[in-house]
Amino acid sequence: MCMLPLKITLPVLLAKYVVGETPMDVFNKVYPCRLAFNLVTAGFVWVTPHLMVKHHFPTYYYGLLVLIYGVYQVWLFSMFVTQMAFYARVSDPAFGGTYMTLLNTLTNLGGSWPRTLVLLFVDGLTFKYCSNDTKNVCSNPDLVKVCEDGYGLCHSYVDGYYVLVGICTVIGLLWMGWGRRTIQDLQGRDLTDWKVNANNPKDQK
Repeated sequence: MCMLPLKITLPVLLAKYVVGETPMDVFNKVYPCRLAFNLVTAGFVWVTPHLMVKHHFPTYYYGLLVLIYGVYQVWLFSMFVTQMAFYARVSDPAFGGTYMTLLNTLTNLGGSWPRTLVLLFVDGLTFKYCSNDTKNVCSNPDLVKVCEDGYGLCHSYVDGYYVLVGICTVIGLLWMGWGRRTIQDLQGRDLTDWKVNANNPKDQK
């Protein structure tokens, strides 16, 4: 809810940058910032337990949390707005909102399935040990129970979250090298290339 004013004002601030022929230029400029913010967020997650004082977080922690989340939302929403501006520019008006809805749906799918896929690998890339039995790797609920029954605790020495942040950041850098050129090529095409040819091939003979 606290981000609602930001989401309302951001499109207004971005309007003059995305109404031209190259709205995706903003996307290309913002993408590295969002990618770098992966490391900022991971660092904040890592430092969070160390900021706890007597089982409570100090007030400034919540301020940092809102600030980091707010900056992330700026990058995220800026990319979203530029994509919508590009879709509005290239959509075939003869098909109304159907064309733009299709492009938007594909965008949402492209942004959703990687999150689910990545979460599936977190446990597999997390490595633990039992505090009172180093041979117990706590890799499943039964081993965790054995550790706890022996009054031990399972500790992570490799956290899959940080491993995946690193892997995804590298993938993002590789994608950026390919994506920038592809985006420039797509938005440089003539608008007629985006029109739907609804004529019957037999009628063209």
